[in-house]
Amino acid sequence: MKPINPNTLAPITKAIRQKLRSEIKRTGMTALMLLTKAHDKPDHLTVAHVNRWMSGIIEDAPAPHIDYVLNTFAGLPNDAGRVSPEGVSLPKRGKRFADGAKRIELTQEMSKHLRTELVRTGLDHATLLQGIENVPEGLNARIIRGWLYRQAMTANDACWDFVIAWLRAQPDLSEPLPVPVRKPSRRVKISNGPTEVAG
Repeated sequence: MKPINPNTLAPITKAIRQKLRSEIKRTGMTALMLLTKAHDKPDHLTVAHVNRWMSGIIEDAPAPHIDYVLNTFAGLPNDAGRVSPEGVSLPKRGKRFADGAKRIELTQEMSKHLRTELVRTGLDHATLLQGIENVPEGLNARIIRGWLYRQAMTANDACWDFVIAWLRAQPDLSEPLPVPVRKPSRRVKISNGPTEVAG
């Protein structure tokens, strides 16, 4: 029997695109969330590929790649992407706003979950995005700070998914972060005579 060529291309049909969109809606899992923690995915399969399948930019792909994504989605329960590791139910996607982005309500549980992930990984919101590739447009440290301290009422769902999926894929901090100790400031005493420095 002739072995299957993993590079054999199969068409991305309209039915496949509809199935992918249906599964994303059913599970609440984006392609980013699906593939970030996948350890058995085929070589060269990326999030960008899956997104381009759905948009129609890519019209064919290796058959094993298509099968893997569809089968992985099929094995997920409903709303799998809407529950945090702590069992917190996350809100469903909101309406599309004037700028074309979809936003979700930013809840206290979501802010708490973000803080928990930052503490677990030992990462800081101000430097979180440094060195990360493919950061969604418009996502920056100020946005993440707004989520963390609930200075924002909503969040762009694509940006939120990106940050949470990336944090989930990071290992636990092996050692607790050292608590910074503020050194006492040196006081300068002014007198009629020479300046004295109190140590």
